[in-house]
Amino acid sequence: MTNTSKKQLEQNIKKPFFSLAPNATVKVSIGKLAFQPIKLLFKNFSSLILLGVPFAILLTLCSMLAGRSSLCNIDSGIISTDFHCSDSVESYYLDVFIRFLLICIFIIKWHQIALNKEKFSLKSICFFTKKDIKGFGFIAAYAVINLLPLVGLLILIMRVPNPNWKIELVFFTCVAWVFLLPLILVRFYSLLAFALENNKLPSLKDLWQRTSGNMLKLLLGTGLIVFIALILFMQYYSFILKITDYSLLTAISVEFEYDFIVILFAACFMNYCHTQKELLYKGDNDVENN
Repeated sequence: MTNTSKKQLEQNIKKPFFSLAPNATVKVSIGKLAFQPIKLLFKNFSSLILLGVPFAILLTLCSMLAGRSSLCNIDSGIISTDFHCSDSVESYYLDVFIRFLLICIFIIKWHQIALNKEKFSLKSICFFTKKDIKGFGFIAAYAVINLLPLVGLLILIMRVPNPNWKIELVFFTCVAWVFLLPLILVRFYSLLAFALENNKLPSLKDLWQRTSGNMLKLLLGTGLIVFIALILFMQYYSFILKITDYSLLTAISVEFEYDFIVILFAACFMNYCHTQKELLYKGDNDVENN
């Protein structure tokens, strides 16, 4: 046996039988991808309170003034003189738009103050730079792409099937690609962290190569955050379904709790983007194949 063959044999023996990323160009830790975003919440707890509470209050005011309290959503038959519930389509879209703007602003300012350790001030909250606008564009693009499967599903439900099976198959195949876009997008979340740090954005080709072999890890990391979010929101709705006191104070407190949970996972999303960037571009040399 030649020396080259011996070396190849030794390398094959050293490789684990099962690996989540056997051919990955950059080795990343699945543990850090999954738990670092949550750890950063506790590490920056003071910033979370300093930023999260005011933004949760603004979100609460927005929904209450638009007549879109969470109590209105769980019971369309509520008739109360204590707080307003609106059935207006215009108020719904206005509420969604303003809430989205507020969440985007929170994500950007969370990165600046909690992750990038910039000094907190009223001016830093109200002042926006080009990199902030760029970050807002990325968040809006992420939101649109993640909502495309819902649009595709509505198209499939509302569309009348074509009698020609060949045409129907082509149409279904084209629409089906939309459902894969959020999964592919997971590999590009670190771009938001680059944009908010005003660094040069890596090429899509370079980012694709660095995430190659780590797809399962990336999905497991995001999956854990989504799973925790679902558990919390399910517990929240099971709680408010038991409420019988439909007063203004109850509506405000319930709405604030909901909005603070939203703020928590907006921060987790930014933490995940930051963690992905750190692991992919700074490396994790201490991590073995998972």
